[in-house]
Amino acid sequence: MFDLFSFGLGIIVVGVLLLGWRLFKPLRTRFRIFMRRPIRGTRVGLTANLADRYHQHLLYHVQGLHLAAPLFPLDEIAVEPRLLAPPKRFDPTGSTITSDVISITLPYLPDWPEIASEFHAHTMTIATALQGGANLAIIGQPGSGKTVALAHIISKIVRNDEEINDLAEMTPFLIHAADLPKGVEGKKKIIVAIAEAVAEQMSAIVQLQLTGFVRNALKAGKALILLDGLDEMVPERYNQVLKFMSVLLNEFPQTRIIVTAQPTHLPGLTNLGLIPIPLAGWNEAQRIEFIEKWGEMWAYHIVPEAWARKLPYEVNSTLANGWMHLENLALTPLELTLKIWALYMGDITGARGFDAIRSYADRMCSDINGATSALETLAHQMVSNMQPHIPVKEASGKSDLNAKGIRDSEEPDEAPDPSKQADSSAVQRIIPDMVERGLLTTRANALIGFTHPVIAGYFAGNALAKRRNGTQVSEQPDWIGKQLALRYSAVTSDVTPLVKKFTRDKDDLLQKGLLTVARWPRETGEEKPWRIEILRRLAQALQNDRLPLGIRARVTAALISSADDGITLLFRQMLTSPDSRVRQLIAMGLGVLKDPKSVNDLNMLLDDSSPAVQRAACLGLVANGSLPAIEAVAYALLHHASEETRRAAAEALANHLSEGHPILKEASKEKDLMVRRAVVYGLGRIDEDWSKEILLKLQLEDEQWVVRSAAGEVLDNMVSDPHIPKRLPPLSESSWLIQFASLHGMGIPKGQGAWDMIYKALKEGKEDDNIAAMEYLRQVPERAVEVIPDLYKHFYASKGDLQEAALNTIWYLVAAGIELPSPQQFGYS
Repeated sequence: MFDLFSFGLGIIVVGVLLLGWRLFKPLRTRFRIFMRRPIRGTRVGLTANLADRYHQHLLYHVQGLHLAAPLFPLDEIAVEPRLLAPPKRFDPTGSTITSDVISITLPYLPDWPEIASEFHAHTMTIATALQGGANLAIIGQPGSGKTVALAHIISKIVRNDEEINDLAEMTPFLIHAADLPKGVEGKKKIIVAIAEAVAEQMSAIVQLQLTGFVRNALKAGKALILLDGLDEMVPERYNQVLKFMSVLLNEFPQTRIIVTAQPTHLPGLTNLGLIPIPLAGWNEAQRIEFIEKWGEMWAYHIVPEAWARKLPYEVNSTLANGWMHLENLALTPLELTLKIWALYMGDITGARGFDAIRSYADRMCSDINGATSALETLAHQMVSNMQPHIPVKEASGKSDLNAKGIRDSEEPDEAPDPSKQADSSAVQRIIPDMVERGLLTTRANALIGFTHPVIAGYFAGNALAKRRNGTQVSEQPDWIGKQLALRYSAVTSDVTPLVKKFTRDKDDLLQKGLLTVARWPRETGEEKPWRIEILRRLAQALQNDRLPLGIRARVTAALISSADDGITLLFRQMLTSPDSRVRQLIAMGLGVLKDPKSVNDLNMLLDDSSPAVQRAACLGLVANGSLPAIEAVAYALLHHASEETRRAAAEALANHLSEGHPILKEASKEKDLMVRRAVVYGLGRIDEDWSKEILLKLQLEDEQWVVRSAAGEVLDNMVSDPHIPKRLPPLSESSWLIQFASLHGMGIPKGQGAWDMIYKALKEGKEDDNIAAMEYLRQVPERAVEVIPDLYKHFYASKGDLQEAALNTIWYLVAAGIELPSPQQFGYS
């Protein structure tokens, strides 16, 4: 069996030594000195105004909002966060905007965006996403980089980056949800709440003037509230924060807001006008960029420090980075950060995310007696009591599961061993050191919590596995602490009963339970019964032709993320499935897995009877990246009989920098107009000066009108991005709804009458009317309760775009907290 630990040790320089925490103390000091230089300059400047002081302190604060802050400021290693572009607004009466090969082949997966990133799906910066005037809810899994995304846009605003455009006049206020008061009413309390929430980021001089500073920004309509940590809140606290946002927008309606949230838990956000938009996963190029940045900064900052201390502390970065490029597909940015940190420290224990977290936790606790067990006890207390943040004086490790609705008759499977539990004094003893080292953080009102929910989940999961009371925690309402604790407990315990519990609901039309536990297998490679059962259930769901393509695409992403050795073989076997949608998803899946044995099979799919499979084969071959795979797609571009396949080939080649881009350059000069026209759409997916120059030349000089027209259309879309999120117009101003009503001899009444027209369009309209009506229902989920039977009809009985629209609408209803009736009530099962 492959010994990953030995391999990891073998590729790095023999001189790598574990220096432990003592090395990091001077590094942290160095970091603070580095970051405080511009701040001190501002403090002593006689002409510096309050805004300058505020911005300098804020910049200093956000540069430390990542786990590797003891080593590097954020800007030195950050990969620019991107948002996965939402689908274009559907307007039956508007002009048709051509969709790219990704959006028509891979369904929109806001809760599984990782696979879209591997195919270079359309993304945008946060600054671009804000240009439509909408407030945003950035959604993503824990560790995907939501906090870093907020820190990054703040840095751009403070530094007056040219990209921020109309945000230049905005004043950003970064607030953690845990720092807000429980009840806020009226303008004055809103102002005070914001000032108090950001006060800890500021110096005493700025704090004295902070309330007035906040008041002026809000009254002028120049405040940008960046609310972090909403995804960490338990339901009761979530609702309190939601109330704060409601009052804020009511009192100061011009305020712009960005919040971070869970993909599957969005109650109330759309009602406040926030548009959920996923944080895009990192693709291979971004992972490589991050790894190379880390190596450069390590050589610049850390190696000289080690030499000064006469410690042999240098890594062969070429060998290390080469190994780091392997097996990282399923890792979040947080996990990749901890993995590369462990590699450079020499204490890496494995390739999976759990291994990276464990290395980090062990390193931070290594020289403090009892720290690990005390942190496990503290995390168990927080998760068991549903308190992600607790008063410091109450941090004792004691939990009261029954207080959270657990039946008194339920008991742990095994009584906890008192000898393995840290007592109250042990927990209190380690808190100062853990705050200093970055594992714990203080919040307003003397609260304490883990710096990141993933770290809390890791320690809580270990504690659940030892105490064997995961079943009790699983009875809690859904929140991120519960999810992570159960996931990490699966690594060292038998969670078969939990898997059965999550997947037993026959009315789970979205397969939410299965997709929840589908994230567990990637934490361990051991062939445990529960792991095998999850993968088996996923394989069955993938082949279930009654499920919409969007659900089966999520299942495909889950199978890929499991990092199981048998998935590639399973996918190759499914390539011959009679179900074209299975072939479509598998073609893309094999591309992501870069399976060399599947190139010939994917090549054959370029002539599949299904156009969707042909498109997927083009994408899969380019994602594979091998020379034979790229050549197969290039041949399809130049010689395939189908115009649609040629275009798909050109758009797929746009994903490959080193080989695909030169092919498109040369193909733009081909005599065959079908080739040139296809190339236009490929170049439209490349946001570079050279590609725009070629498109402009084709628009102005090509001898064929169809090529000139296509080039003009693509250039227009590149200037004005139709994917920028915007709120839908009021029902009375919707051109589509006005036209629909007029065809039925009616107008658009106000209030409930307008919604009745939406219901009529869903029930009696054509397919385009049905889809357009669903967009409004997703914006106000409570309104959709009236037409659940009609949504079920389209979900179960329709196909194609209409079924996918119904799926997306139902997905948003569930995420918004709407309890759906059983499909069996309406004859569906």
